[in-house]
Amino acid sequence: MFELGNGGSDPVGAAKRTFRAAQEHAESMSSGSSAPVSLTGLGEEAFITDSENSVYGAGSQITFRLSNVVVTTDAQGNNVADRSLATEPVISSELSAAVRAAAEEVARDVAANIDSVMNE
Repeated sequence: MFELGNGGSDPVGAAKRTFRAAQEHAESMSSGSSAPVSLTGLGEEAFITDSENSVYGAGSQITFRLSNVVVTTDAQGNNVADRSLATEPVISSELSAAVRAAAEEVARDVAANIDSVMNE
């Protein structure tokens, strides 16, 4: 998801407010997932939220801001091979780490290529 800050004469300020609102929303919804954790080296500001549940398995959502653009990436994963043996998904630490790594890779790739992504 991309959100452009179009705050009139201050689009960067609008994007900052949008980012903060997303972070506050993630904090308020963190009962079924981990609280948002700041990430460095991704845009001007970024956070990640990891989750585990019986429907979606492991998940990681990253929101970051580059100037007047706020981007959210989301990755989900299940141990499909283990599902036939269990009534609920088996969420291993390896699965959670792989999902988080995939979310970070996608976010970093989008950030590195934001101009080409936005112009297509």
